[in-house]
Amino acid sequence: MQFKPITPIIVLLLVVASLLVSGCTTSNTSNTSDNTKLGYMGLKVTSVPAPATIGSPYVYTPKQGYKFVMYNATVTNINATDRYVHTNFFTLHDSKNIAYGISQATNDKSIAGFPNNVLTHPGDKVNGLIVFEVPQNAKLVNLVYDDHSSVGPYGGYAGNVTVKL
Repeated sequence: MQFKPITPIIVLLLVVASLLVSGCTTSNTSNTSDNTKLGYMGLKVTSVPAPATIGSPYVYTPKQGYKFVMYNATVTNINATDRYVHTNFFTLHDSKNIAYGISQATNDKSIAGFPNNVLTHPGDKVNGLIVFEVPQNAKLVNLVYDDHSSVGPYGGYAGNVTVKL
C-alpha cells in the first residue's frame, strides 16, 4: 500500500521526461536537400565529410587557405526522353555570390565521383560525389544544377535547380 502514492509520481516524471526528450530533437536541413525538381529532372544533395586530400594515383590537395567540400548528389530523369547529366552542370555559391565549379578531384578513382557525362532516360538516376575547393572561411549558401543538355525534347539550356545549403 505504501507504493501506490509513488506510482502517479513516477508516471508523471516519465511523461515529463518523454516530453523533454521529444522537444530536444533537432533537424539539420543544411546537410540534406529535399528532392528538388526542375519539371523533368530531380536533384537530391547530401553533404558528406571531405578529406584533406583526395587521390590515387594523383593526389589532390586544396591550395593554401582553401578546403575541399563534398556532396553526394543524385540527379533523376523524371520524364525527359533523353537528357545528358554532366559534372559541369554543378556550381556551388557562397554568401558573397562567388561561384565555384567542381574540383578535378571529383574525377579521381579513389572516390565514388559523380560520372562526367551520362545520357539518361525517364526513371534513370545518376549518383556520385562532387567535390569543390572553396576558401576555408566561405559561407556556402546554395548548390546549383544548371541543365545545359543538348539532346531531348527540351534541347539546349533548360533552366536550373537551386538547393539551399
